[in-house]
Amino acid sequence: MVNAGGRPRDWDYSEMAGKILEWAKKKDSVNLNAFCCEHEPPFPPPYVSRWARESEEFRSAYETAKSFLANRREKKLTANELHVKAYDLNATTYDYFLKEEKMREKEFDAEVKRKAFEEGSADLSDYKAWLEQSTKK
Repeated sequence: MVNAGGRPRDWDYSEMAGKILEWAKKKDSVNLNAFCCEHEPPFPPPYVSRWARESEEFRSAYETAKSFLANRREKKLTANELHVKAYDLNATTYDYFLKEEKMREKEFDAEVKRKAFEEGSADLSDYKAWLEQSTKK
C-alpha cells in the first residue's frame, strides 16, 4: 500500500529482508545508511531497527547483511580502500564478533570495579593494581 507521496504505509518485512540481503551482497555496499537512501522510495534508518524488532525474518536478514558488510569493510581496510578511522567508528555496528568481545570486556571491567569497591578499595591506585593482578590470572 502506497501513500499519495509514494512512501508505503506498511512495509513488507519479507520483501525488505530479501532486499537488504540482495543489497548487502553488492560489492559496493559498505554501510547501512546507503541501503536506506538508495532504496526507492528512500526511508529513514530508524525503520530498519524497528523492522528488526518486529520481525524475526527481517532481523535474521539484517544481521546477515551486517555480516556481509563487516567482511567487506575489513577487506577494504586491509587493502587500504577504507580509512582506519572510518572502519573503527563503525566496526562494532557491523562486526558481531567484535561487538560481542567488546561487551565481554565491558562486563569484565564492571565486575572488577564492583569487586574492588566491595572490598573497600575505592582508591584508584588500589583498583588499578587489583585490575592488573586479576588479568594476570
